[in-house]
Amino acid sequence: MKRMGGALAAVAAACALAACAQLGGGVSSSKPLDQLENLGAGTKADYQSRMDQASEADKQKILTEANQVNAVVGAELVLDDPSAKGAKFQLKDDKTVVMDQSIAPLMSNATNWRVGDRSIDLCTDASCEYYSSWTVAPKTGSGGGSLSGYTLTLLIENEAEAANVKNVTREFTLGK
Repeated sequence: MKRMGGALAAVAAACALAACAQLGGGVSSSKPLDQLENLGAGTKADYQSRMDQASEADKQKILTEANQVNAVVGAELVLDDPSAKGAKFQLKDDKTVVMDQSIAPLMSNATNWRVGDRSIDLCTDASCEYYSSWTVAPKTGSGGGSLSGYTLTLLIENEAEAANVKNVTREFTLGK
């Protein structure tokens, strides 16, 4: 375990020294994987596996991506959909969801959220008795530039159900 922590620290330091791009394209403030509180254990394991197999340059990109996914919490997002032009959505730090009511049905009528194993779970109340799980992927500008938004994809874990359900995605841009 010490070696993994040391490797992550080395990657974070290399990223900072290289001034690799992060959310706004400035000097990186990347955190090591184990400090990304908005990523579930499965997501962290997936990123760690990718980093273990990557070149040093690619490790920096993977860590930046993980930090971008972590930063979805608190980001002011705007749904990129003609039927709900300009509708806002935000996962707040206090585990609540704030959104325009016009898109509530599209986002599971969520009022709260929690970190799932490989997802963000949107919940209908604070106890999360009823929830839908969504994977989060960062969108970057052309040429892999700075973060421009996120794609949320409904996670359907039941294979039989997944075969009968069309992929449900929501595209968001960063709010101004």
